[in-house]
Formats: sequence, structure tokens, C-alpha cells
Amino acid sequence: MSLFKTKVPVSLENSAQPTRIEKSTSMEGSIDAQADVRIDGYLKGDVSTTKKVVIGKTGRVIGQVRCQNAEIEGYLEGTLAVEELLSVQASAQLYAQVETTRLSVVSGAVIQGKIFMKSPNSLKQVTDESAAEAS
Repeated sequence: MSLFKTKVPVSLENSAQPTRIEKSTSMEGSIDAQADVRIDGYLKGDVSTTKKVVIGKTGRVIGQVRCQNAEIEGYLEGTLAVEELLSVQASAQLYAQVETTRLSVVSGAVIQGKIFMKSPNSLKQVTDESAAEAS
């Protein structure tokens, strides 16, 4: 008899706990969350949340990030779609195609790529159209 055969259903819909990838953690895959996501480790993959994404100073993300708000202190390579405010800190290294409605950049940040400033309503439409074209 195995202890791992019983499956217990877990509902994450009402969970307010943030998703965290700690400094000592490295992972490959996708994160789809309904809460804040903080990455201090390494992620190769995509992040999608209806809340905020924080890439800490030690965080490295290679992939696509889609969120309501974002704060970048670490390294991001890929694409970034932010519905509201993108805050890029002095320690950030951002090598990405970015779509956002509001942008804050602290002196010292490294940004290489394209930044598209959109009105709040057009970002959702552009991102949905991009997803449809990719299909």
C-alpha cells in the first residue's frame, strides 16, 4: 500500500498567498497564478498572473511574463506584458519586448529591447491578438 495514491483536491482560487521561487531554486516550466508572484531564483518559462510579478535582485527569468503590475530588480530576457505599472529598479537588467501602460525607470537600470506604451484598453486587445496570431 502506497501513501501517495490518495489524491486530495486542492482549491487555489481563493488563496491569497504569493507564489515564490526562492534564491536557491531553479525551475523550468510555466506559472499561472491568481496571486502575486516573486522570483528570487531562476525560471526558464512563462509567468501569467492577474496580480503583481516581482523579479528580485537575484532573480533570473527567461521567458514570457504577463501580469497586472511588475517590479524588476533582477534579470529578465523575453517578453513582458504589464496591464498597469512597470517599475524597473537600478539593479535591473531587462532584455525584452515590453508592453505597458505606465513605466517607471530608476537610473542605472539596463534596458535593451522595445518598449510599447499603450492606453489601458488597447494593451489587453493587442496582447489577445498576439496570442491569437501565435496559435
